[in-house]
Amino acid sequence: MPTDSVFVRRRFRRRQTPPPMARFSPDGTQILTSHLNKVKLWQTSTGKLLHTLSKQYTPAILGFSPDGSKVYADGGVLNMWDTKTGKWLLKNFSLRRSTNSYRQGFMGRASVVFSPDGHYFVVRSHNFRDEIWDSRSMTLLHILNKDRYSTNVLFTSQGHRVITASDDGIVRVWHTQSGRLLCTLYACFAQDDAWVVTTPDGKYDGNVQGLRYIHYVKRNKTIAVSSQDKNRVKGLLKKVWGQF
Repeated sequence: MPTDSVFVRRRFRRRQTPPPMARFSPDGTQILTSHLNKVKLWQTSTGKLLHTLSKQYTPAILGFSPDGSKVYADGGVLNMWDTKTGKWLLKNFSLRRSTNSYRQGFMGRASVVFSPDGHYFVVRSHNFRDEIWDSRSMTLLHILNKDRYSTNVLFTSQGHRVITASDDGIVRVWHTQSGRLLCTLYACFAQDDAWVVTTPDGKYDGNVQGLRYIHYVKRNKTIAVSSQDKNRVKGLLKKVWGQF
């Protein structure tokens, strides 16, 4: 093997800083870059530097909001800027991942997720909760999943609901504007095809396999549910989904 090939491989293995990164804006008119601890925003057509957003920051993930009005950099702490002014909107917001390793962020998902229209975003903060923010006023609206660790967060196509999923197989659906929990979907049973959905007011539904796991508890005693139980609502998930 040629000597220069050996040298290049050794140098790559010893690298302790993230590689340069770049992201295009949704309309392709701007480029966000990160290199040598600097985050910069450029104009695509001319190559003109628009803003030097940070000079002391090494992010693992870069991104734009869907409408291109904001950019963010995720590297253990979250920073967000206005693309027109370069003004800081969120500065060093503490996230769940360790600030000592960019690799955790680089290999995972960003800790900020925008709604399709860019009006809202969810931040997965350091204290194991998901927070819904209004991107226009940059205010915290609601706190979701208090003391629960979610592994994935997404908005529905219309942005009216937020879906959070945890590694225990539990999925929760929230109303974006009110922050209200709409329903909880359980698909974590021994039988892979079993599922159950419940609502905060005690209603439930599921398939035949999943309903076997439903029961009441009274004075530490388990009580089986009857086939005529009034709290069982057939088609519950579809009905809850169509309310908002």
